Amino acid sequence: MNQNMILLILCSILLSFTSCENEICRNCNSYFLDNFNGNLDSFYGSFYVCELDDVWDEIAWLEDCQGCWTINEGGDGSIIDSDIYKLGVRHIQNTDIDNDNILNDFDDDIDNDGLLNFEDTTPYGTGIQTILELVICTEE
Repeated sequence: MNQNMILLILCSILLSFTSCENEICRNCNSYFLDNFNGNLDSFYGSFYVCELDDVWDEIAWLEDCQGCWTINEGGDGSIIDSDIYKLGVRHIQNTDIDNDNILNDFDDDIDNDGLLNFEDTTPYGTGIQTILELVICTEE
């Protein structure tokens, strides 16, 4: 009986592996959304992401967003051809809020107001502390 049970479990595992669809993966470039001008060569970061990665869920994918944006279906007249590229946006942490080239983790005055962080009631300032990032990917 134990051999039959083991055989049944092994067959179930094998069946589950062979019946699964391939995971979607994408090669992506990231751009600052507030100053993106359509030049795909001016990205600031690249990454590879797959459906089962944690990063996948951080991105609001255009194809999953019903009625969120209006975009040309691709081809002539599009800034970005949605037939070729997969688009998304995500919020990322601003690691240098005051743009002084010192990362917040090492900056004694994160918001650059002249007060040291430990003396400041708002050491991170009162502005937006995240950056909206445009993600443009190609299917793998």
